[in-house]
Amino acid sequence: FDEIAHSIQRRDVANLDHNQLGRLTEIVGNGLSPSEMDGCSPVEVVRLLHDKVFGDLFPNASVYGDKYNEYSLCLNEILECFPNSSFVFIHRHPDSVAKSMLDAFSDRPWVPETYSGAMSKWASWNQKWLNFREQISADRFVEIAYHQFLQDPLRTLSRVYDMLGLSTDTEALSHAIASTAKKDSRPSINSLGAETSPEVFATARELGYELETSWSVGLCR
Repeated sequence: FDEIAHSIQRRDVANLDHNQLGRLTEIVGNGLSPSEMDGCSPVEVVRLLHDKVFGDLFPNASVYGDKYNEYSLCLNEILECFPNSSFVFIHRHPDSVAKSMLDAFSDRPWVPETYSGAMSKWASWNQKWLNFREQISADRFVEIAYHQFLQDPLRTLSRVYDMLGLSTDTEALSHAIASTAKKDSRPSINSLGAETSPEVFATARELGYELETSWSVGLCR
């Protein structure tokens, strides 16, 4: 719990004011007492901590949302902990993701060294979602292409509200739209060479992206 509390304090948590962030750190830092966890499975412990945190911070909320890229790696565990959960999957053009990895996070140990490696990582992570979504009904998830969100944010967010059974809050939607960084609407696409794995092309097609290869460009000229 100490490590989680430290992580929370490292950077701002979206939609939490200073007092809420302090309370979140306090709750997580204190963790759960032995009596609260007595006889509980790991899944039940996660649920208890979740209910303790969100029940304290947002006692009147009917829907909770949480975003974290690495959730793509533990989708089955999330479903096990929260079997009634719904999912909003946001995907971004692989070229933009690959360039972001290499440009903004080049000093991180988890970043591939090459453009094709970054593309392969994008495919691997997104394929986990594509495999997982077969387990849940279509009314429990929404898929959002980031560039489409930038083009029509109101319609895109309304889809999320509809899926969650919430009435559209125009003021909240306008606030969310105004705070969104405007970028990535028109990716500048690199031509992909033979080193690009077939999985990249397959995943891209399944998500609605068409990728250009350097050898197909040559054949067309």
